[in-house]
Amino acid sequence: MVRAIRLALEAVEPRLEQAMRPLGAGRWRVFFTIMLPQPGIIVGTVLAFARSVR
Repeated sequence: MVRAIRLALEAVEPRLEQAMRPLGAGRWRVFFTIMLPQPGIIVGTVLAFARSVR
């Protein structure tokens, strides 16, 4: 899980985050619009959930 999430976060270009800051986006807005929709984060969350249910 950690590996999948880490790789997804490293794949995001820092320029996307920097572009949203001057437009008035806060930390949470950047997280929910750029970071969260990454497939690796979703996969990591599903893997963690599946492991916890097992």
